[in-house]
Amino acid sequence: DPAKLKLLYRDPEGKARLTGLVAGAEGKLYTIDRRARRVLEISPDGAARVVASADLQEPAALAADDLGDLFVLDRRTRSIVVMTVEGKTLETIVSQPATPQEFSDATALAVGPRAEIYVHDAKRRTIIRFR
Repeated sequence: DPAKLKLLYRDPEGKARLTGLVAGAEGKLYTIDRRARRVLEISPDGAARVVASADLQEPAALAADDLGDLFVLDRRTRSIVVMTVEGKTLETIVSQPATPQEFSDATALAVGPRAEIYVHDAKRRTIIRFR
C-alpha cells in the first residue's frame, strides 16, 4: 500500500554511497557509507549517527548478532571488524592466507544464532564459517 510508505533516511549532502542494511536493537538500522568508509546508525525517526569510521578502509558488508554487536567486512584489509554499536572495536578477524580461514575476495557476511560468522569468498567460490 503506497500510503504506508515513508522515506526514512536520505543523505543530506547527496554524496553517500550506501550499501547493506541490517536491523539492530530498538528499531535501529545500520548501513555502510562506502564513500566515507563508515557505518551509519539510522534511528526510527530517520536521524543518522556515525558509528565507526577510523579503522575501516573498504567496508563492503555488514551483519549484526542478537547481542547487538556489528560485524563489518573490510575487503581491503581482508578482515572482519567486530564492534559495538558505539563504535568500539571488540575484535578483528583477519584472513589467514594458505589456510582454511583464508578469504581473498569476500563479498558477503552473515552471523548465526550462536555467534558463528559466515563469509562468502567469490574468488574461491566458498563459504567459510568462523567459531
